[in-house]
Amino acid sequence: MHTPTSEQAVVHKASVDLLSKPRGIIKVVAGAGCGKTTTLVGSASECKKAGGSRLLYLAFSKPLVQAGEASFRNIAAVRTFNAMAYEGTAAGATGRPTTQVYPAQVIDAFGLNAKRLPTQATTFARIILAIVTSYCQSSSVEMGPSHIPSWVKDPVTAGLALKYAEVLFKGLLPGVNTSLPLPHDLYLKSWALRGCPGLSAYDFVFLDEAQDLSGVLFGCLAYAKRACYVGDAAQQIFGFKGAQDAMLKVPGQAFPLSLSFRFGQEIADAANSIIRSKASKAELGLKGLSSNPASIGPISKQEPHTRIFRTNAGLLAGALTLSDLGASIDIVGDMAELQSKIEGAYALLRGATRDIRHPAYQQFRSWDEFEGWMYRNQDSEVSQIGSLVKNNARRVDSLVRLCKAKNPRGLITLITAHRAKGCEWRNVLISNDFDSRLDGLLINGQSMSPQGDEELNLLYVATTRTMFKLESQSESLNDIIR
Repeated sequence: MHTPTSEQAVVHKASVDLLSKPRGIIKVVAGAGCGKTTTLVGSASECKKAGGSRLLYLAFSKPLVQAGEASFRNIAAVRTFNAMAYEGTAAGATGRPTTQVYPAQVIDAFGLNAKRLPTQATTFARIILAIVTSYCQSSSVEMGPSHIPSWVKDPVTAGLALKYAEVLFKGLLPGVNTSLPLPHDLYLKSWALRGCPGLSAYDFVFLDEAQDLSGVLFGCLAYAKRACYVGDAAQQIFGFKGAQDAMLKVPGQAFPLSLSFRFGQEIADAANSIIRSKASKAELGLKGLSSNPASIGPISKQEPHTRIFRTNAGLLAGALTLSDLGASIDIVGDMAELQSKIEGAYALLRGATRDIRHPAYQQFRSWDEFEGWMYRNQDSEVSQIGSLVKNNARRVDSLVRLCKAKNPRGLITLITAHRAKGCEWRNVLISNDFDSRLDGLLINGQSMSPQGDEELNLLYVATTRTMFKLESQSESLNDIIR
């Protein structure tokens, strides 16, 4: 292990000191590439030397668990919240698939089409699901009016939907024998309501990406005896899932990590420019590694590189163009869900409603009805995939082939910014599909709203994945860093 920086050494000592106390929290405010995992590994190692026998590193995804296992080795157990919840609730006992529930499935489960409702069955089903999702992401013990979406204005509709949501939640719990799938958020909420069995058994819990904790995860961590949180407010990109910044909400002394080992000062300056464009000003400024020559400019066509997109629809459109040009590409992520959405949207476009298999598209009776919904919900992936299919109706077979293809040795890697978080590559190209949202949220390159801040956070995450060369096709990014 390398010699810790002065900032890292302070965190290590604070972690060991906390072992002698019955409970407590340490907060580490860290920028992109600032050795967050290295700092946590060092703290865990020092704690183990000091007598900590059961240490746990919590990660947010399976890829981060794999990376964590390679880093922590035998120092600490490495798990996701969901893995602990899945085990703690015996979620796999009934063999139900773990995926989201769609409005069409709710309509069938309750027989809503045959009932007299204050609104359309599809709208009512969406309200029910929105209430359940909001409750699952919250720290609330009981489901109540606070979980009803703000866009539901009719009190009769709201009250009735809340009653259905309570029934649906209980009917989806782990262990219930039903044909409906088991959403990840739901078994996690069930684990939280049971007191997070297993978490309090650890002497110390280490957590990265603390800026993305949802209300329910805040509640889960209350069962940890001692914890060290590391986070970066500029990388909070899951607000749409109810994420909250633990670095702001959890009391405790904060320690900085400001030196990025990933890139040099030119990239650090670009990242700091993005941070300064936010309405909420950051507490931390990045410093680049002086020995790293990373720079902003064109990437050679012969150089392997990663292209980062804001959306899956943008990624697929980019993949289609690159494929037409004969480029060797590899798309990162499970594309089966996207393939199903493409096929569902195309069946709806053709009027072949009986061929639709994806529940998100089964709820629409015609393409015209869907287009009306698309206009009102342009940020939805269901809508974006619909637009992609409409614009490439003669190329749907090619889109499906791209979803099926796997080429891990491809010269160009394609990935979305949300999936790219926590990763790094030598060369990174930022796609121009970030601009469609940023154009409407920035004024003179400055954000004026929380929505604008979250879009800038996403751009910051994408920009800070590079280790050597950064190329930008985003006019918004170019304007910010000029």
